[in-house]
Amino acid sequence: MSDSKSPVLLTTKEAAARLRMHPETLRLWRKQDTGPDWVRIGPWKVFYNLEEIERFEREGANKYADRMA
Repeated sequence: MSDSKSPVLLTTKEAAARLRMHPETLRLWRKQDTGPDWVRIGPWKVFYNLEEIERFEREGANKYADRMA
């Protein structure tokens, strides 16, 4: 048996709601290679790890925006 927990994955809509932003903002950030890290499962499914969203909340969007600079 494995002691490791499976990651909690959020859809784009769920992650956007948690971050209080429009889902299109996350979609735009994905295209710009900024914002919280995400993973694609299959051809169309995009998910955000809850731990990554929490890190984004702690560090703030400004730190992630620096990636674009």
